[in-house]
Order: sequence, then structure tokens, then C-alpha cells
Amino acid sequence: MTRTRLTAAERSEQLIEAAITAFAKGGYAGTATDDIARLAGVSQPYVIRLFGSKQALFITVIEHVSGRIQQAFRDAAKSATTHGGPATPGGGGATDAANAAPGSGATAAADADPPRAVTPEGGAAESAEAATGRGTTPDRGATASAEAAPGRGTTPDRGGAEAAAAALAGDATSGRDATQGAGGVPGGRAQLADLANGFDRLLEQRYLLPVLLHGFAAANADDEIGRVARACYGNIFDLVRGLTGTTAAEASDFIAKGMLLTVLASMRVIGPDPVEQSPWMTEMISTFDHHDHQHP
Repeated sequence: MTRTRLTAAERSEQLIEAAITAFAKGGYAGTATDDIARLAGVSQPYVIRLFGSKQALFITVIEHVSGRIQQAFRDAAKSATTHGGPATPGGGGATDAANAAPGSGATAAADADPPRAVTPEGGAAESAEAATGRGTTPDRGATASAEAAPGRGTTPDRGGAEAAAAALAGDATSGRDATQGAGGVPGGRAQLADLANGFDRLLEQRYLLPVLLHGFAAANADDEIGRVARACYGNIFDLVRGLTGTTAAEASDFIAKGMLLTVLASMRVIGPDPVEQSPWMTEMISTFDHHDHQHP
């Protein structure tokens, strides 16, 4: 049977997706490049050839996830301002927009097709150079086109995802004139509730957001990881304010709820395949605004 040969960008993206899963499960210190190679179906030397080191690959993952969060927020804001009025938290408007993210770097075929086995033999070095955009040390530049790629695969049971969107939306728009934009700024800016829809979609992907928690933990011990993690966090904060016109306090509250939801998703309290609900879980989720939520 003929094996489909992947482009350099597709190889890089496949390895990043495998790395997200591996790092989310094992953390930075507990994950070896061998683990990622096995998950992606390639050799360990090929991973190093493409990214240079485990640290460089982990940093690529953090930047990639941060890019997807930012793209989801941009798409949600664009959908809301294009079609007029905020989307309903947990609704499909922002989700559909995220599926068709312009400039995401992932082709429609890549989104539709299941992962394919990488064929590193034959021109692997040249592919690595093309993927990184450099002729010397492979590094995280390989993923410039993949950073904003939307998630792929089947849509899992939403579980607490709708609660998550409602929680992020929170009371950010309460007490405001309905004719004003987000943050009380007229002119059709997106509202925090719109951005919450984008985050809702990300929570449906089991390993995407939890890997960031490992990034924040590693930032305490590794200066380079810390520098990148702080920059990514700041970029998200600035983007939320820029898209919505909210105050620093409102944007901080929004991101704080996002962090809480990320922790809950990491513990499988919400998101795909949630665990059986304990009373404290039910009570906490019930505070996430006014939506009805179904859990297995």
C-alpha cells in the first residue's frame, strides 16, 4: 500500500499535536522525546532533527496553544461583530467561525483526514529545514503556520463546556446599556460573552488547555520557558482588552475564570469524558451563570 507523504508543515503539525497530548499527560520533566516520537509514529532522532531539543519542542507547544486561544478569540469576535450582536454562550456561531479560521495554516483536508503515518525516510533533513524555515538549528519557527490551527477530530460530549462558556461570560456585561459595545464602548466591539464561545470550543479538546498548566509550572524552573509563557499570557490579556474594550479589571476577571475552567478541565470535572460528579463539583458548576447543563 502506498504511504502518503506529508509536507514539512504537516509533519511539524502532527508532531506538535502528539507533543500536546504527551506533555499534557506527563508534564515537561516527565515526558521524553521518545514518548512523543512513539505517539506520532516517527523515530526519536527525527523529532530532534525537526525541533532541536525537548525544550524547543515544549516551547513550540506553549506558543502553539497560546496562538490557538488567541485565534479562537479573534474568530469569535469577528463572528459577533460581522453578524451583529453577541453570540449566545455555548452556541454555535463562534464555534463555526473557529472551524473556518482564516489563515490558520491547516488545510481543510488536514482537518478532515485522520492523522497519517509520517514517512521520514528520504529527504528528512531537507524537510526539517523547510519546516523550521532555517537551514541550521531546527527550532520552534517550524510552527508559524500551525499555531492558529483549529482543533480537529470528532466532537466529544460537551459535558460542562456550555457551563464553561457561561462562566467566562459571567457578569461582564451586566448593568450595561444594551446599545453599547463590550466594556461600555460603542462601535460594535465584541463582548466577553462572545470570546467565551471561542473558549468553549477549546475546552472540548481534552489535552489542549491542560498542557498550559504544565507550561506555567515549568516556567518556574526554566528561564526560557518562563519568558515564553509570560509573553503568551500577556498577549492573551492584551488581546482580550483590544477585542472587547474592557477594563484591565474586567479582562483579569475573565482570564481568571478561564484559568479556573482550565484547572477543572484538567481534573476532568468539565469537558469531554468528565468524571462522575461529586457534590462540590455540581455546586461549583452551578455557579457558572444560568445555563442548564447535562452530565453523564
